[in-house]
Amino acid sequence: MRPVGTACLDSIAYIIKIKKTMLGHALELDQYSTDGTSESAITSATEMATDPALLAVIGPSLSEETRVATPILSEAGVVSLSPVPDPVTAIKMTNQILAAIMQVSITRPDNTLIIPREALSQALNLSR
Repeated sequence: MRPVGTACLDSIAYIIKIKKTMLGHALELDQYSTDGTSESAITSATEMATDPALLAVIGPSLSEETRVATPILSEAGVVSLSPVPDPVTAIKMTNQILAAIMQVSITRPDNTLIIPREALSQALNLSR
């Protein structure tokens, strides 16, 4: 039996593979695994919250994981869309985040891409 979020992750990976780049920059998908417990969700959320390049999280899939991970990510300014109940919703969330990034991105003359986290949150109607 496959883990709960595997089908959702596969759907997200498919969208990233198809799109490949955005505004001249490669799209990346990082995977953080949990075992369905609060403890593993806290560990993964804390790891994600300390990554300065991370803009958004799609997940977790389970409500207990969402309950403990969301405050950690929110405090770090990382956008989080969850729970992710199925692959179709995962695709919609991925496209929603990519559209919001397009909306708020600033490209500097040296091609540096700036994506303000608060602006991204506002574009997704997630402002605190």
